[in-house]
Amino acid sequence: MRVRAIVPQKPLPDAKSRLASVLSAPARATLSLALVRTVCATLRAVPGVEDTIIMTPD
Repeated sequence: MRVRAIVPQKPLPDAKSRLASVLSAPARATLSLALVRTVCATLRAVPGVEDTIIMTPD
């Protein structure tokens, strides 16, 4: 059986909206991308996870 990880990602302008009072829109987009990269790197290290799919409308 193939194991695939699916990582949801909001559109970048909408990402991390709860941090809008402390981070600018570009900073929130940068943070969101950094977090999804970290998640994907972690998933690559998990034995048995063969594929990682990022679901995003972007």
